[in-house]
Amino acid sequence: MHRLALIALVAVTVGLFVQLVACSSSGADASRMLFSMEDPPDDDYGPGTYIYPTHHAFSPHRGILDLRRFEVFDTHETVDFYFSFAVVTNPWHAPEGFSHQLIDLYIDCIERAGRDRPLRDGPRVRFPSESGWDYLIRVVAWDGCRLFRADDPSNAKGTKDGVSAVLLQDGKTIKVSVRRDHFEVEPSPRWQYFCLIGSQDVFGEDEYRPVMREAGLWHFGGAEDERLAPYVIDLLAPAKGHRSQQSQLLSYDSGRGTHALLYPVGGQSFSVATLVLSVVIAVLLLGVGIGLAVIRRMANRTPPNGR
Repeated sequence: MHRLALIALVAVTVGLFVQLVACSSSGADASRMLFSMEDPPDDDYGPGTYIYPTHHAFSPHRGILDLRRFEVFDTHETVDFYFSFAVVTNPWHAPEGFSHQLIDLYIDCIERAGRDRPLRDGPRVRFPSESGWDYLIRVVAWDGCRLFRADDPSNAKGTKDGVSAVLLQDGKTIKVSVRRDHFEVEPSPRWQYFCLIGSQDVFGEDEYRPVMREAGLWHFGGAEDERLAPYVIDLLAPAKGHRSQQSQLLSYDSGRGTHALLYPVGGQSFSVATLVLSVVIAVLLLGVGIGLAVIRRMANRTPPNGR
């Protein structure tokens, strides 16, 4: 009897496991999350000192470039990137639904390859040689979204076909879709990202709006070194530590004339679904162990006297 109970318990456990795997696989066929990260709020100030241009088009003069969350999904037809901001305005009525954001998403996805400098000098930053980027997704309004590769020359026009951006109905999230076959490698949770947020200025260097010592109608203020201060207003980074946004954007060296050194985020070797699946399996195994202990205890019970 006890052996039959044990067999039934194991059968139920295996059945639940198979069902969970099947559900997980079914969900992955539709869409699979590769990466998700929250960005600290109210940090659209570069290294901590930047202030918005004074023109009314930048009203409310905060939040417009404040990245709050970044997510990546593999849909098996496209790779979709979601950038959520505190505020999104569209004073110039761009068809994508946003006017100010300039997003440069550098992706490191091929080991021992890539490029440690931006495609062009607009953001005024550099990357570690061990985390060179392989793809750049440039996100701007007015049909300007493009995909670039690390071996493209600085004057490359990029790939436009199969790359699109739109503001979602929540009014705060920009969705960027890139056709999956544009990537020569399989989308993976191991991908790493440099996510740079600037302000689009068609007259600026590489379309980045400049940062000066004092804010003006059309440029940011708060730069301590106008020659080397990054034009990055927000950066996807941890809230604290030596890789915080402030630490990274202040890492330029005025004496040596070197730009700020940025570090990537991401690179997990497991997905959220894998983590959940592991937890469920652990719980099921714990249940089997408890069941075995109960069965063993019942088997060792001595009948009361007189029975």
